[in-house]
Amino acid sequence: MEYNTTEGTNPTGASPAGAGGLSEHTAAAVAYLTIIPAIIFLLVAPYNRMPFVRFHAMQSLGLGLLWIVVLSVLSAITIICWIILPFAELAFLAMWAYTVLQACKGNWFKLPI
Repeated sequence: MEYNTTEGTNPTGASPAGAGGLSEHTAAAVAYLTIIPAIIFLLVAPYNRMPFVRFHAMQSLGLGLLWIVVLSVLSAITIICWIILPFAELAFLAMWAYTVLQACKGNWFKLPI
């Protein structure tokens, strides 16, 4: 299937990858792998000029920092919190998986936190 390169988008609505670059949807999903790609996408052109990638990179940083803070606080507290810790980890894992899926689909899903 061909698409018109003068328009700048393919039939799925994603921007075509540049010479060796990632499409917007792929870059947004990759930003969720760890906080390192998210920081890179916020600093390196052309990704830092793509609002969709910037949005998901910032959300990835927020989710990663929240994960670190909440899990470190819960693990530092009493044994009762150690019971809650696995459920908190599963909740963060579910949020992460859902945001990656939404980024792949091209949705601007904002976490409620």
